[in-house]
Amino acid sequence: NNIERYSNYVNNLFVVVSDRDPRDLYIHEIQIPGGVIPIDTIENFCNWYKITRNHRKYETFEDNRIFIYFEDLIYKYDETSQKLKNFVGLSSENHIRKKQVFNPQVSINNTRMWLRHPECKKEIEYIEKNLGEYLYDYESLGLQ
Repeated sequence: NNIERYSNYVNNLFVVVSDRDPRDLYIHEIQIPGGVIPIDTIENFCNWYKITRNHRKYETFEDNRIFIYFEDLIYKYDETSQKLKNFVGLSSENHIRKKQVFNPQVSINNTRMWLRHPECKKEIEYIEKNLGEYLYDYESLGLQ
């Protein structure tokens, strides 16, 4: 979460920053605990999320840096993969295993996970209230 610092150590560093909706991140972590994400309380999770994403407020994503949502790789696969190919300088011919290594039809199961966990309704509402600026915009896709 500190691209500027890494740029001091690597010449011509290209960085792809990918993030996902905090509601899914929370659900994933409670399903498979043991990572570094604090889930002991929803307040701690939200505070951690804000602190670790604070750099977005001052970092720019241009030239050798790009930001993409995990969800865009699924719901906007062609557009996002083209954006990534342009970023790293690949042509369409270089994309020889399209949807084989990363298959959006499989990974879609890792999105909107909170809808399958009604037992976390209060926590999800808290995330929506406190991390609204980081939520993925499903409404633009016609989804809620």
